[in-house]
Amino acid sequence: MKYSKLVKLLHNKYNYLSYKELKNITDEVFSFLKDAVKQGNRVEIRGFGIFEAKKYKAKNSFNPKTLQYNKLNDRLVPFYKASTVLKRNINKDKLWIG
Repeated sequence: MKYSKLVKLLHNKYNYLSYKELKNITDEVFSFLKDAVKQGNRVEIRGFGIFEAKKYKAKNSFNPKTLQYNKLNDRLVPFYKASTVLKRNINKDKLWIG
């Protein structure tokens, strides 16, 4: 779902708030999530999932096309893990064969 469609759906449900107010609220929520994960914090939304950043150590990588080694610095990579409740709700009508 695109961001604009999300805001439109929220506006249809909460029509007492203006489109601009809902856009600002949505921007603030996403901004909070980005800032928290960027600082290395874990954000857990019960029934939805966990947002966090995993830290990867520096390493050397090899480019076979140029035959050169490149150094990759330490980095944080955003990660999302869906909650069990969300997984169950998505698969509620599906038969689980495992």
